[in-house]
Amino acid sequence: AIKNNMGYWGFGNAFCLVWQCTDYTSVTTSAFTLLLISFDRWLSIKKPIFYRLRVTTTAQIVLIAIAWVFSFLMYAPAMLFWPLWTGQFIVDYETECFPEWIENLAFNVMVCTVMTFVVPIVGIIVLYYYIYLEIKRRGKVAVQAAASVDTTGKEN
Repeated sequence: AIKNNMGYWGFGNAFCLVWQCTDYTSVTTSAFTLLLISFDRWLSIKKPIFYRLRVTTTAQIVLIAIAWVFSFLMYAPAMLFWPLWTGQFIVDYETECFPEWIENLAFNVMVCTVMTFVVPIVGIIVLYYYIYLEIKRRGKVAVQAAASVDTTGKEN
């Protein structure tokens, strides 16, 4: 938005790197937080006693912190050290602000696409499928239990 309004990036290298790290880390953490929410829901449905005993506020805070650290570590090293690894600078930070690795297809596909979007969405889909199966199983158990009791409350 800044570049669109001003026509160029005018904040230099340091602010560009801070903005990029913040941007990429936030988006990735958002995806992993959705995955953690799905895992939390699956665990609460599949193992409710374990969930009540073990899943504390502290445990949840630790998992969220791990998501932030993992997301930061996925991108920050590349943001900071890509020119050192490749030996070339392709961005003029006085006028542009985009990741140095933007033209590296392998990194973009493997890290940006697969790790940031595909892994979380596949995990979410799998967990919600298991939630569906568990709820379906419980429904069958409830129907069988109801069928074994007649209208007077006596078992058949």
